[in-house]
Amino acid sequence: MLAAVINHQNAASKLYEMLSKQEAFFGGYYSGIGVLNEKSFHLHKEVGPVEVLGDLSSIAGFAGNAGLAHSRTKSGGGAGRAQPFIDHTKTVLGMGTGVKGIFSDVEDARQSYASELEEDGVIFSSAEKVLAGSATLKDGSTVHNTELVTQAVGHLVNQGTTPEDAVRKVTTEIPAEGAYIFLFRDWPESLFISNYNMRFLAVRMKESVVVASSHLGLNDEEQAAAVEIVPNSITICESSGLTSSPLSEELESYLDRTVPDGIERAFLDCVRDNPGKTWGFIVEKGVLPLFSTSKATLVVEESFRVAEHLLSSGRLRVEKKLVAGSTSKYQTPESVFHLPL
Repeated sequence: MLAAVINHQNAASKLYEMLSKQEAFFGGYYSGIGVLNEKSFHLHKEVGPVEVLGDLSSIAGFAGNAGLAHSRTKSGGGAGRAQPFIDHTKTVLGMGTGVKGIFSDVEDARQSYASELEEDGVIFSSAEKVLAGSATLKDGSTVHNTELVTQAVGHLVNQGTTPEDAVRKVTTEIPAEGAYIFLFRDWPESLFISNYNMRFLAVRMKESVVVASSHLGLNDEEQAAAVEIVPNSITICESSGLTSSPLSEELESYLDRTVPDGIERAFLDCVRDNPGKTWGFIVEKGVLPLFSTSKATLVVEESFRVAEHLLSSGRLRVEKKLVAGSTSKYQTPESVFHLPL
């Protein structure tokens, strides 16, 4: 689950609120918030739910009006595998969501990027020797794909490439079935979104812009004004407006925009047969096998929309429970679905 803001009076507080509202849907095991203030990034990441950040008071002093926040499922590793990531020159803050999916044939391109960056002295904060990753370093450790992308984007910008061109180049040369959001130190009033096929909601409210991966992260006023970031696009979000352009003509040929009939019924049938299961379980076991052969497609995006619609119309109810988390100290909030009583 992701959240981003620009031109907000207290970015850290707003990000914390948005992330807390969403994390039970599909996150809560790793959490992080990064804020930009006076051309300096402040970042804190922990293994655990969003409350870890609050309990440690680690973001209480994060002044600034722009930032990114991220919460994700468990997949091993320490806080270095949490997001967002800052490139080694502190030029850009980046976060992403998704999987390699149909783009598993770009392993060589990912490795080439990683090797070049390592030769240039880049130190990867996500490097782990016991975990799978996007590419392998000289010492045998692997790196998280989102950090690889963020480091590569920052490297290009430092060489004189514009943020939009850098984001487009990197995310098309090493694509994934997912999306990324970037905040640049020298462009504090702009969010750059590279979206292949994920779901983001953008809202312009007075002078500020907020972006979330689910309606759950937005208040009522924001939900009414939200627009969806279209697939296969580069979108620049600013207080003056949202500007989108195609991400890639080549990637367009991979993208199936068809929303198949029957997703809503499949979702409800799976909840009926498996009460008390999470959104992730329902999509993986009840929806994707019927409609998709890919790990992450527009079916996943549509499943967010279906769940939100069924909840708002009263045809589905959600219960939040606490389960064992990534640490012994914290439990993780998890949303499970039931049919109405």
